Amino acid sequence: MSSSASLDLSQGDAVVNSPFERKSRSVVWKFFSRDAAKNKATCNLCKIVYSYNGCSTTALKRHLDTKHPSEVKPVESSSNNSGESSKQLSLDSFASLKPTSKPCSVVRSREITRVLSRWPWLDGRPISLVKDKALQELLQLLEPGYVIPSTTHVASLLRKQHDDGEQEVKRLVARADYVALTTDIWTSKATQAYATTTAHFVDENWKLVSAVLETVHFPESHTGINISQQLKGAVARFAIPTSKVVAVVHDEAANVELAGRILWGDLEWASLVCAAHRLQNAIKDALDKKQLCNLLARCRRLVGHMKHSALKTTQLAEKQALLGIVPAKKVIQDCPTRWNSSYRMLARLVELQSPLQLLLADMTDKERKTLELPSTCWETAKQLLSILRKVDSVTTHLGGEKYSTLSWYLPLLTGLKAACINDDDSDDDEGDDELLAVSSLKKRLHDRIEHRFNLNGLHSDSLYVLAAVLDPRFRDLKYSPQQRDSIEETLVHEATIAGSSEVEPPTKRKPAHSALDDLLGCEDDTNADSVIAEVTAYLNEKPAKRSIDPLEWWAVHTTRFPRLALLAKKYLCVPATSVPSERVFSFAGIVVDRRRCQLSHKMIDALIFLHMNASLLKLVDSVELRSTPAPKPLFDPAEEYDMPALPDLPSEAVSLD
Repeated sequence: MSSSASLDLSQGDAVVNSPFERKSRSVVWKFFSRDAAKNKATCNLCKIVYSYNGCSTTALKRHLDTKHPSEVKPVESSSNNSGESSKQLSLDSFASLKPTSKPCSVVRSREITRVLSRWPWLDGRPISLVKDKALQELLQLLEPGYVIPSTTHVASLLRKQHDDGEQEVKRLVARADYVALTTDIWTSKATQAYATTTAHFVDENWKLVSAVLETVHFPESHTGINISQQLKGAVARFAIPTSKVVAVVHDEAANVELAGRILWGDLEWASLVCAAHRLQNAIKDALDKKQLCNLLARCRRLVGHMKHSALKTTQLAEKQALLGIVPAKKVIQDCPTRWNSSYRMLARLVELQSPLQLLLADMTDKERKTLELPSTCWETAKQLLSILRKVDSVTTHLGGEKYSTLSWYLPLLTGLKAACINDDDSDDDEGDDELLAVSSLKKRLHDRIEHRFNLNGLHSDSLYVLAAVLDPRFRDLKYSPQQRDSIEETLVHEATIAGSSEVEPPTKRKPAHSALDDLLGCEDDTNADSVIAEVTAYLNEKPAKRSIDPLEWWAVHTTRFPRLALLAKKYLCVPATSVPSERVFSFAGIVVDRRRCQLSHKMIDALIFLHMNASLLKLVDSVELRSTPAPKPLFDPAEEYDMPALPDLPSEAVSLD
């Protein structure tokens, strides 16, 4: 080799002056420099040194592809496009000719995957959505360097989110003083039975917390023993001490009531029947009258005809437009198993009476004879709405989940029962069988409420009575003096037990009786006197306004009534209905449909748990859970604690046994 040969290191290329040496044409020499001895190569980017014998640049190329891909690919592409090399491209070099973008960073890739994994439980989408072609195209357009995860990876992320959420719920429940449960069993479209359990408690900030604990497969026979064992298993799974459980709220099925009696005998958990179910059965019994059944049958026939005819629906919308009813409304079909659906059907028919009568006038004589409602039917429907509206309002209030509902139980049902008598207008409706039937309905409803709820037979230690008294709005209900004394004794007894368990540890020994106790009185007696004084002071105060939140009131007055505040947490956390468990069904119907009947039971539990507890676990910020359709309640405590029109509280005294 000629001695005139030199190495130019300034550009990173090996320039050979001798015509007998081969020119270095590899792209690696744009990033590597060789030393004078030509046995080492140094990376210009990271200064790492490799041994190089002049034969192969494979190790150097591998270093660049691994450590500096973003710097190498643009240079390779420009070099190949400019025709600098006539050498046949390697497979890797050929692949690099495909237009590529900057790779997605690890942090951003994880964030996209996290958001993508929320889709199945947030909106009820299947996990296989990652295979959707349109979604893949969208992600490639928005983030070309992102690698879409597999369904297995998304499922593993969902399980991890569920495990983390379960630990968080355990932590929240562990800090609660008392917990109430609701339960219900439902059957999926795949004919699989599931049992849902929810927990409700007042946290340390006096906020009412509701959480779905589990939705588990329930293949066993739905006997009372099996249901009680399932509830015990749910409590054990979330490490809830059995002594913290106040009550279990359930429907009126005989097997669930038996489970409640078993739990009361074993663990002293109070068993409460859902007030909404009882009220539904009471109004159903009251409506079971020939004239009213005929009225509802006529209304169902008219609504069914409109529902099954697209032409009639369009014509009804046109009639509404003529009368200035915009936007157009549709008739509502009632459902025998859905609460208050008959009321909503009648209310919508009365609302659309004028356009419906115009539409009926355009029909044939045969259709009109079958579908038309006589004027007496319209008048009866309006009269019927006057009482059904009160029932709907009571049911809506008792079915709330964001505010205390058990304290409303006694005032609302007593007021509704009194309204049935106060609104009796039978003297004005003599001679009209259907209007007399409405008056008879009110009397029957009054009797059915008393029969099913037994308001006059409630004891002073009943959860319904204690919840009402511990609500500062209802502590001065119309009780007789004897009943008030009995309630005061019960509160003193409950407060003494709660206060002793809260203040004194079980292992602490009580001081022995001494001579000073004979002169000054025992400390226990002093403590008992303070409890009596606390209860008396609370009951003698003026009731709070109906617009206030009772939990906010207790948050302010905890220091004044410390023992009663603990009782308020105990009884105001209990829901009056099992609606929280049944609200799970609407989203569960989206999760478990005929096209997704192969989902594992654990994955179903995870999806429902994450969806229903998203706000509690702060899994969503401002995103609304759109997948759970529910009618807007008449009373939204998040907006205002002022109640809509309700039946007046009864003037007569509430009779307690």
